[in-house]
Amino acid sequence: MDLKAPVEGHDGIFVVRRGENVRDWNGIHYQVGLSEKNVGAKHLSMNVATIPPGGVAYAHIHVGFEVMLYILAGRVRHEYGEGLTQVVENTAGDFIFIEPGVPHEVFNASDTEPVVAVVARSDASEWQNIIPYASRVRPPDARSLRLRRELNHRCPSQRSDSWTCRIALRARPVALRPAQSMPECRRDSNARLHWPSRLRF
Repeated sequence: MDLKAPVEGHDGIFVVRRGENVRDWNGIHYQVGLSEKNVGAKHLSMNVATIPPGGVAYAHIHVGFEVMLYILAGRVRHEYGEGLTQVVENTAGDFIFIEPGVPHEVFNASDTEPVVAVVARSDASEWQNIIPYASRVRPPDARSLRLRRELNHRCPSQRSDSWTCRIALRARPVALRPAQSMPECRRDSNARLHWPSRLRF
């Protein structure tokens, strides 16, 4: 669809009027929202997301950008961290902050009511810099397994941390081609992994 069509405004202020869900990503329904795609934003995007009753946003990782959510309606459960072993539940009125690189899977905890949330990202491209993460709900895909093997090969002493991708990515990453080798990593004083070049998983 044409995301620019609903946009009103000029001279530095742009408006998208209240609307309906018009597009989907990873089991989530989205309104038109605001991003680089329709208002030329450089560093932010924002939308209203709906997870249908009993729905799941399959496990994934935000690479190099932060996310903040405000729950408008419903009850949502995040399973997160390495192996998705940690759990937090939230209801209407709660704020949520997700750091870059944290694996998480999002469940609507109700079989009858939707979850509705305002979602803000420090990435104007919306979904471009998101990668899948294996879970009990969705089996691993070939791309995820390949990247995990390469990360563990380069940093064998940090296997548990490497796949969470808790990496200091300060600028827009670039794509990693299948034939391109992984750069050598280093550890800082907090045992976090850092890469010498910008990288998108």
